[in-house]
Amino acid sequence: MKLEEYHIKELYRIIKKNGVKYYDVQTELVDHFAIAMEGENTVSFEEKTKEILEGFDGKKGLKQITSQKKKVLLRKFFRIYTDGLKNYFSFPKVLLTICIFIGFVVTFQTFEVEQSTYSLIAQLLNISLIFQGSYNTNRYLKKMYNKGYSFLTIKILEYLQMIMVIPIASLFAITTFFKEYDNVLVLSSIITFSVVTILAYAKLKKHLVNEVISSYPMVKA
Repeated sequence: MKLEEYHIKELYRIIKKNGVKYYDVQTELVDHFAIAMEGENTVSFEEKTKEILEGFDGKKGLKQITSQKKKVLLRKFFRIYTDGLKNYFSFPKVLLTICIFIGFVVTFQTFEVEQSTYSLIAQLLNISLIFQGSYNTNRYLKKMYNKGYSFLTIKILEYLQMIMVIPIASLFAITTFFKEYDNVLVLSSIITFSVVTILAYAKLKKHLVNEVISSYPMVKA
């Protein structure tokens, strides 16, 4: 069975209708359907599509595939992220981390900042992390999102955000529940770690966006 362009579009429509909303997962499934249909001449396109869907256990099965794909990607990208984060604590990037830490310590000791300043810094760090995870920070992603395309590869960033918010949340907790706490070294350490987690996150996001653009150039138009 030779698949025409309208067949491919129909496969995308059927797969999306059956609960797969991410374009990258849809594409993998379309490829699977297309391979299964190669050399098939005994049944119609509709019948073969129904047969393959039943083999996946229908909508339920396709959702399970998405869930499994999500777990695989989360493990993969978390490993990439932690490797990137480790770089900030090894030469030569550790020099940047040390400079950031010393800069905060000197600034806080010189100006004798109040507790409210630490709270403000925590809010700014949180805003920065949210901004990094936004579609609006990348023209391509924003354009695709507005066209109705979403990618599991990018969605994973939101799950990683929940991990990276931990140091920022700890700074919030200290400034909220321990209002007299003013250990500059500890607070500077937490803030420095928060900064490098955001830097590592930004690098991962750039990597994933480039991966999406290179893998799915056909949706750029």
